[in-house]
Amino acid sequence: MILTQLEEFRQAIYDNLGKVRDAVFDLMDAVLTSPSIQSFVSLSENPVFRRS
Repeated sequence: MILTQLEEFRQAIYDNLGKVRDAVFDLMDAVLTSPSIQSFVSLSENPVFRRS
């Protein structure tokens, strides 16, 4: 049940972000899975950040 609520929450946010939604979600996932954040460059090196 909690997983379903999380999926619905993420989908609602995704639907309301417009054209930048994929980039924002990649960045958000990188922030949430990084053990430490030194800079924006270090976030772009995170494997879940798929943008190049």
